[in-house]
Amino acid sequence: MGFYHLHLGHTREGAKISGRTDEVIFAKVDREHFTVVGIFDHTVFDETNHITQAMSSERQRLWEIFEKFSMQGAPANSIIVPSSIMLSGHSLRIVQLAQKYTAIIRDRDPMLDDRSYLNSLYGETGILAPKNPKPEWYLRGTDIGVFDRATNLYVVYGNGFN
Repeated sequence: MGFYHLHLGHTREGAKISGRTDEVIFAKVDREHFTVVGIFDHTVFDETNHITQAMSSERQRLWEIFEKFSMQGAPANSIIVPSSIMLSGHSLRIVQLAQKYTAIIRDRDPMLDDRSYLNSLYGETGILAPKNPKPEWYLRGTDIGVFDRATNLYVVYGNGFN
């Protein structure tokens, strides 16, 4: 659906996970906007196993909101395909992002063996290049870039969709 779901909680369960409450926020998130689309209880995740079995009211409400988001700006009586699913089971958006990353890696990876190129990357940041830089491909969120652990330098080559 393109929504994030965020668990609410006032305490931590482990290093990175907040304590769970029954409510979750669904939001549309990009680099500039955070739009809350609804607060739901956990029955929003209940799936039905049979065609005749009804969705939970929370799941039904989420689908109604999703349809409204999908139809925004579309003329009346339009047919909208909000997220095509590819044979791999991934959305078209994810497959296209993977193809974009493949092209970036194919084009840039040979350059990472060129010391003058690496020096220029460090020079643009004001960080001194180490004697033996060891850049590695790294995903941060859905952005792809090169990361050097020795200096904590991360150079973004492609923005993802977040």
